[in-house]
Amino acid sequence: MYDQAVCDPSDSSVSIGQHNVSILVQSCNSNSAIGACTELLDSANELVGKDYYRFETVSGLEPLRGVSSGGRNQTLILFGQSRERWQASEEIRGPLRSKLPCFHRIGLVGGAVFLLQDVPGLKQREVTVHPRLEFAARESRFAICSDPGPIWRDGHVHSAFGGIAAMHMILAMVAEDLGAFVAQSVAADVGLTLDACARSHSEKSKYMRQAEGSALLLRGLEMMQENIESPIPGRRLAAALAVSPRQLERSFRRKFGETPMAVYRNIRLEHAHQLLYQTDLPILEVCVASGFASKSNFSHWYRERYGRMPSQARKLRYTGAAG
Repeated sequence: MYDQAVCDPSDSSVSIGQHNVSILVQSCNSNSAIGACTELLDSANELVGKDYYRFETVSGLEPLRGVSSGGRNQTLILFGQSRERWQASEEIRGPLRSKLPCFHRIGLVGGAVFLLQDVPGLKQREVTVHPRLEFAARESRFAICSDPGPIWRDGHVHSAFGGIAAMHMILAMVAEDLGAFVAQSVAADVGLTLDACARSHSEKSKYMRQAEGSALLLRGLEMMQENIESPIPGRRLAAALAVSPRQLERSFRRKFGETPMAVYRNIRLEHAHQLLYQTDLPILEVCVASGFASKSNFSHWYRERYGRMPSQARKLRYTGAAG
């Protein structure tokens, strides 16, 4: 679901910078939903090992006058209600028209889509609205998306039905900024996924924190996670990341103290570990699904990592021992 590409990682010396998020709130009734959304941003910061997101929450539209709208790292979220339109006073329409087009990204929740009414160039963007507001939106000649759903994106304008859907909108933004790998990990970290394996990727989370925001390393980890069953050879991995194999190895050793292939193997071993404890797949199928060429090779590295053979780990599943 959260599958946008992460930023260009070709320069291994570049770390992902900082992104400012301003959340303007229509009603205090949204406080719980906003708290959940900011928890996602906090989780993303923790997972990448730095304060990538700086965010503030303020009430009403008047603070828009003082919000900076310049630069490529500015997101404005207008957090409205799913049951009512959010309409600006005459005094604030001028700042809306002048500032909204300048933001790198805009998020609209619930009735906040109606704030685009008088903003040239933005009213034509496709948005999603809650069915309660759809008639009013069509009467106001908004461009309703062709496949209505809880969230939608048209260019730099994101929209969401309401407070709960806004959490998925935030995750889509995280995926856009930091990659699907991070967004899916954030979703798992806060319990937005029911997949048991996804919640248990401690190796992945550990490496993400150690990467300290390096775009190269985060993209490398993402590619490893996406290619567990059919591992990418080291040279092809480096080529896909637009760096030399030597440069990739230096970057991995500097942050992780391990080679790229060792990190890759540990991620695949943890995948196998979860399959052993949480599925009934035969051990040979676990081996293949985790990208190992032979059962003996898999058993060797699994024992090195976990101190027991895969067959012993499978037996422990039925004794109630933790995985």
